Amino acid sequence: VAEAELPYDWQEFVKRFNAWPDRLFDRTLSMLQAIPADYHRALLSNINALHWGREDIAGSLASCFDQLFLSYQTGLTKPDREAYELVVETYDCRPDEVLFFDDNSINVRAAADYGMQAVLAIGIGAVVETLQQRGVLT
Repeated sequence: VAEAELPYDWQEFVKRFNAWPDRLFDRTLSMLQAIPADYHRALLSNINALHWGREDIAGSLASCFDQLFLSYQTGLTKPDREAYELVVETYDCRPDEVLFFDDNSINVRAAADYGMQAVLAIGIGAVVETLQQRGVLT
């Protein structure tokens, strides 16, 4: 708060920080649940413990994934190569067998450089479109 010269105290910062993000994108849960069971679903996220601890986030998302790779738990963050390596090692697969989505071009570029099928997706509509194009969703 002091370093950024914010016009409020640390308690107000925590309140505002915890309120962001304010909700999941519409259709997120239905899209994840529509992915056929023979596909693995993993979440590789730079989320922090405060946001993941919210029931509207973790309570909604956690059951939609086979594996959670949360930076505050793994100590690894995107775009560091080790974060992508952990996913591949956990699934015992090749990087090109992973379809990776992110809304940050830096993370997408890092995943592609590692060998993953990396897609820049801004919003759930872009994810759904890609999954339909690749025959994952019909």
